[in-house]
Amino acid sequence: MTPVRSPTSRRLWWKVIPPITYFAAYALVTWPWVLHLWAKAPSSIDVSMFVWDFWWMRHAIETLQWPFHTEHAMAPMGGSMAFQGMHLTAFVSVPIQHVVGTATAYNLLAVAVVVGAGCAMYALARDMHIDRIPALFCGLLLVASPHLAFRYGESGHMNLAHVLWIPVALLAVRVYLRDPTVWRGMLVGAALAGSFLSDLTITIFAMSLVTAYLAGLLVYRWRTVLGAIRVVPVLAGIATFLVLSAPLIIELASVLSGPGVPNPRGLGSSEISGNDPTALLIPNLRREGFGHLGIAATILATLGLVLYARGRPLMVWAAIVVVGCVVLSMGVHLVIGDARFVPVPITILESPTEVSALMPFTWVQSVLPHLRNPMRFMLLGAVPLALLAGFALHFLLRDHYRLGIALALVLVPVSLLDARNPIDTSMVSALSPAHRPVVAEPDQSAIVVDVPLGFRTGYDLYGWQDGPPLVWATLHEHPVAVGFFARMARPELQKRVFVPLYRDLMALQDRPVDAPPPEVLNAAEGRASALEGNMKYVVVQRRIRGFPLVVDYLAAAGFQLVAEDPEMVTYQLQGR
Repeated sequence: MTPVRSPTSRRLWWKVIPPITYFAAYALVTWPWVLHLWAKAPSSIDVSMFVWDFWWMRHAIETLQWPFHTEHAMAPMGGSMAFQGMHLTAFVSVPIQHVVGTATAYNLLAVAVVVGAGCAMYALARDMHIDRIPALFCGLLLVASPHLAFRYGESGHMNLAHVLWIPVALLAVRVYLRDPTVWRGMLVGAALAGSFLSDLTITIFAMSLVTAYLAGLLVYRWRTVLGAIRVVPVLAGIATFLVLSAPLIIELASVLSGPGVPNPRGLGSSEISGNDPTALLIPNLRREGFGHLGIAATILATLGLVLYARGRPLMVWAAIVVVGCVVLSMGVHLVIGDARFVPVPITILESPTEVSALMPFTWVQSVLPHLRNPMRFMLLGAVPLALLAGFALHFLLRDHYRLGIALALVLVPVSLLDARNPIDTSMVSALSPAHRPVVAEPDQSAIVVDVPLGFRTGYDLYGWQDGPPLVWATLHEHPVAVGFFARMARPELQKRVFVPLYRDLMALQDRPVDAPPPEVLNAAEGRASALEGNMKYVVVQRRIRGFPLVVDYLAAAGFQLVAEDPEMVTYQLQGR
C-alpha cells in the first residue's frame, strides 16, 4: 500500500523547499562562489566597504560607541555611516562574526538576504492565492532577476540586494487590510523599519509599491482601503516605525542639519545610466549593470497577460507597475543603442547637462536627487513582474497542466543562464607577514595608512581606491586612512584628502619613477601631520608604479622599514 502523506507533513515540507530552491539558484547564478564562502571576500570595492561596516557595527557595540558615526575609516576625521545601508544586517551579524569571522559572516548573510528575497516573494504569491509550484517559481524569478543578480553578483551592491523588504512590506499591508488591528499595524511599521535600516533606496521602492497597490485598490475596492484607516492601528504602525528606526533617524537628522550636508551636485550619474528600451530582453551591460527584465519572466508574464488578465485587476495592476518601472529606468534621456535623444530639453538641480522634460525620471530626480541611477528601478519592477509570471503559471497549470509544466522546465534554466553573474574571488583578504607590527601594536588608536591610498564616496574619488585594506582592517582592528562613505559633502571629503601625508602619498603612488616630483611635495609637512594624527604605520604594496618614490618619501618623513614580504612593505613612524 502506498503511504499517504499527512497535510501537516506536506506543509512542513513546503517550508523547506523554497529556501533550498533559492539557495541552489543563488549558487548556480554566482558559481563557483559557493565554494569560497568560508575562505574569501568577494573582489569588489563595495563589498570591502560592507565587510568593514559589519566589523564596525560589532566594534561599536562592544566598545559602547555610536555605531552610525565612525573615526576608524578616513581616520582621523571619520564620517557618518547614515547612508551606508545594511545597518540591520550588520547588527544581526554581530554574534555570527564571533563564530566565523567578519568576512565569512558577511558572505553568509549576503546569501541569506538573496534567499530571503525569494522566500518573501513566495509568501507574497501564496497570499495572493497562487498555488505552491507557481509561487515557488515567483521567488525563483526574483532571485534570478538579471538586474538583481548583477547587484549581488559582479557589482557587490548587497545593500540593493535587500529587495526582500519590498514583498515583505506589501505582504504586511495585505495582512493589515484584511483585519486592521493594532498588532497588524505594528507589523506594517516593522516591515518599513526593516527596509529603512537596510537601504534608503529600497525603502523608497517598498513605499512606492505599497502606495501603488493602495491606489489600485481605491479604484476597485475603495471600501477596503477606507475601512482600514483606523486611528489607533495607524498610529501604532507609525510609532513602531519611529521607535525601531530612531537611531538612524537621529543620525540622518544630525547630518542633514549640519554644515556638511551630502549634496549629489546635480544629476549624479543619472545622465549616463539610462536604460535602453530596445534591450529589455537582451543583456545590456552599462555602467551599473543589466537593464533588461529577464527573458523567462517576460515571456511568461506576457503570456499570462494575453490569456488571463481580463477580469483580474491584480494582474493589470502588476503590469502597470512593471511598465512604470521600465519607463522610469530609462532615465533623463531617451537612449537608443549608442544614441541619446533629449526631447524638450530643460535643466534641473543646477546641472549644466540638459535633460528631457518628457522623461518621468527627470521629475522624480528633481524631488529625490539621491536616486542617482534610474536603472535601479528594474529592482522594483522585478517584484510585480515575478507576480505576473506566477499568475500566468498558476492558470496554465490549472487549464493546461502539461503545457505549464513543460514551459516551467524550459524557463527555469533559461532564467538561471540569463542571470548568470559570477563573483570574483581574486581579492587577497588575509593579513600578510608585513602586517605583524600592526597586529602587535598596543596603541589601538594608531592609524594605518595603506598605499595605494584613496578616499571615495558615491560621487567622488580621490586617489586609488583598493578593496583589501578595508578587509585587512577588520583583522588588525586599527583605524585606517582609506575609506568609502556612501555620501559625504565634497568640502568635508577634501578636508580628509588634503592632510599633507595623504596628499603627498597620493601624488606619488601612481607616478612614473623618472617623472619630476610634484611641486606640493613636502616631507616635513607630511611628518608633522603624521605625528599630529597618530598615523603610525604605512603599508605600501609593491605593485604600485610609484613604489620607489613612496618609500623614499617615507624615509625622508621619518618612517622606518619594520616588516616586508614579496607583496608589501610596512614603515613605522619614528620619534614623537
